[in-house]
Amino acid sequence: MDAKMLGCVVATVGICIIAAVWYHDKIPSGRVWMSRNYPGKTADEIGKGLRSALGISIVNYFFLSLLLRFMLINYFHVKSIVDGVKITVGLSCLTTFVELPHCLFSRHSVDAFIVDQMFNLMSLALAGVSIAYFG
Repeated sequence: MDAKMLGCVVATVGICIIAAVWYHDKIPSGRVWMSRNYPGKTADEIGKGLRSALGISIVNYFFLSLLLRFMLINYFHVKSIVDGVKITVGLSCLTTFVELPHCLFSRHSVDAFIVDQMFNLMSLALAGVSIAYFG
């Protein structure tokens, strides 16, 4: 496997691991997210209908990593892990500001929004590290 693609694969696997921990029902962030998005349901009840969402999410994370790699290497000319983290954290902040009005006007839970945005921040930062490291 090409080292360039390895960075995207490592990022994808890392994001899936972060998601499994961050949204787990034993972790405070997971409990908040579940209670706001699925009030009154258990983790088992929620998980039964989400198998296709899991598969689509994995594919999505891989394509996100590919796009980030293209942007970080070709546009931002990232040469170090620190630069990769700075740019991906900046991109995460940018998307948070874009999405915040949607959350507020649609009256979605701000708590769940914060949980999701923190996940996005961690995921993009991890992808930036992985892509910068493997080139």
